[in-house]
Amino acid sequence: YGNGSTKDGFFSVIFTSDNPLTFLDDPNCQDNTPCIPCSTDPSAEDYCLEGPQNGSTVNIKVGEKKTNASVSFIEDSGGEEVAVSLTFKAVLSLLKGFNLLSFPINLTDYLIDDSNLVTNTTGCLKQVYRYNSSKGRYEVAIRDEIDGWITPPQDGFFSFEAGSGYWFNTNEDCLLTLSGREAAPLSIQMVSGFNLLGWLFHEGISLAPNPFSLDDPNCLTNLYFYDAAAGRYRSAVFDEEFGWGSAEGLDSLESGRGYWLRVLNNCRWDQRS
Repeated sequence: YGNGSTKDGFFSVIFTSDNPLTFLDDPNCQDNTPCIPCSTDPSAEDYCLEGPQNGSTVNIKVGEKKTNASVSFIEDSGGEEVAVSLTFKAVLSLLKGFNLLSFPINLTDYLIDDSNLVTNTTGCLKQVYRYNSSKGRYEVAIRDEIDGWITPPQDGFFSFEAGSGYWFNTNEDCLLTLSGREAAPLSIQMVSGFNLLGWLFHEGISLAPNPFSLDDPNCLTNLYFYDAAAGRYRSAVFDEEFGWGSAEGLDSLESGRGYWLRVLNNCRWDQRS
């Protein structure tokens, strides 16, 4: 019922409805153009309901995945154009204590709020920390049982950022569910030293060949991931000749994980899936 193209995770699609409903494969029709009226009675021999009937509303799917849009079909309306984006739910498994995470989707809402951070256990989350690389210190948001999410006057933050990494401190094991749309390409400016970031896309990517698209190819030297189950870091080192190597099994950027990236000087990371 339509076709379109993608840009930044969105589909631009034009929809029309048939009036009247018609056969498309009758040999008397030139170039397979609809020309013979059909019956809308499912029991009739000439039944050929091709699409939504006049006045009906349908949900739009792309590749069998639910999107954020629905369309009402009205005959003689001249068609309708809608912006459609795929909607996803990402479920991240958290262990009791500290977990280093990132978001593998573009969130519907980036505010730190219970409606955006849905867990299967009430009161699971205690704090969320981010590292401000420019200031060289942590900032925090705290979950209060009575007041919900609060931020200290000093070193507090109110919202998340796409592509950033975060420490989630939990009271117990739980599942965190996030809602949003498919991630789009993103450019992240990194500063000299340590940067807490993540791989934005919902599918992981191997470190071989080198997946980092940088404006300075040699600015990134080390990569660290905190393994919450083992209670320790795993690391990988970049060599100009051999690429990325790790003696601890860190061989890919995984969806939902946060990483420490050590860079020698300010540079830009262009993330592409």
